[in-house]
Amino acid sequence: MDVSNKRYADIYAAASQVLQCMLEISTQTGAREGMIFDIRIGDFDQDQIELRVTKKRNEKGHTAKSYTMTLDLWRALGRALELRKKRRGGAASLPSDYLFITKNGKPYGKASFKSLWRVVRTKLKLEAREITFHDMRAKAGSDSVSDVAAHELLHHEDVKVTKRVYRRKVPSSTPLPSAIGGRGKG
Repeated sequence: MDVSNKRYADIYAAASQVLQCMLEISTQTGAREGMIFDIRIGDFDQDQIELRVTKKRNEKGHTAKSYTMTLDLWRALGRALELRKKRRGGAASLPSDYLFITKNGKPYGKASFKSLWRVVRTKLKLEAREITFHDMRAKAGSDSVSDVAAHELLHHEDVKVTKRVYRRKVPSSTPLPSAIGGRGKG
């Protein structure tokens, strides 16, 4: 499903503060859930963020994707860091610490994340699979200016996957001038 800006704003408004940060990071970078859960404090600075691409394994267990830091992304990460400090064990700032931790100080996983997402679905009266967090990744791909830009952002092996699965907006074009007297002049 294509998530419009209005629909995204509704989801964002219904989300907890922690989930809002996750939503912002995902819609700006195209990061999957697992990539967001795996962000550590030492993975970003004012210049860039490096995310572990958990679907692409190598001898280290993952490959990495670097993104240039933007003001919006910096704000989302800074807000997440401030929220983290309020959690048990969140005041420590070692480079290996996870950015997103639960109230118990543990890194987010699928089960704890599902409860965050369930609250949003309940508030918005959405069916279980009507909108998923993965649709936020698709929003990033759809909102990209071109197929090539979406492919670069989402780091797929093949641009065909990006085009088929993630470019969900209906393409738009500007019509040509009239063929009767309008085209070819000039």
